[in-house]
Amino acid sequence: MSEEYTPQPEPTQTVYIPESAPPNLVKGAIGALLGSLLGGAIWGGIAIGNGLEVVYVAFGVGALAGIGASKFAGGKSAMLGVIAALFSIFGIFAGKYIFVAHDMSSFEEQFEEQVMQSPEMALVPESQRSLFLALATTEFKKLYGAKPKDIGFFSVGPVTKMMFEPESEIFGGLDILFAIFALVAAWRFANEDSVVAES
Repeated sequence: MSEEYTPQPEPTQTVYIPESAPPNLVKGAIGALLGSLLGGAIWGGIAIGNGLEVVYVAFGVGALAGIGASKFAGGKSAMLGVIAALFSIFGIFAGKYIFVAHDMSSFEEQFEEQVMQSPEMALVPESQRSLFLALATTEFKKLYGAKPKDIGFFSVGPVTKMMFEPESEIFGGLDILFAIFALVAAWRFANEDSVVAES
């Protein structure tokens, strides 16, 4: 009597699905830096051309930082979004620096004009006005580390100090709003969207 043939199930094979590599945060930071610098340069150039800062360009600064981060990193992640957001704020400050430093080419004339028109100068006799101007220049150098005639586009220390001085009113609430816009845009372009897993 022959035995009945019972088909045996084929052995199951385990299929390994390779996981995608996490984004390279170091390369992402480099991309975010380059994107933010490019955005800052565009921001500063538009501000110089228009004579004012434009809100929608702040989104562009953030977007360039986020895109640069994700492209260089080879992906997106929450941490990459944080990195891009931080660099986007740097991009806004860089654009502001370009805008302000551009005006420093004629700063010596502006400084002398301000001193000569100050209320204190009105009390100084005509014969001593050049001495008063020299004293004001010396005080300026003590405060900012450079004479007004030596301040130019690449005078990073003095220009930055002037930007953040409360009485200068160069950096204000509107600049903080621009930085927030850039930060949100960078986060959105570099942060991985949440995915709901299917059961």
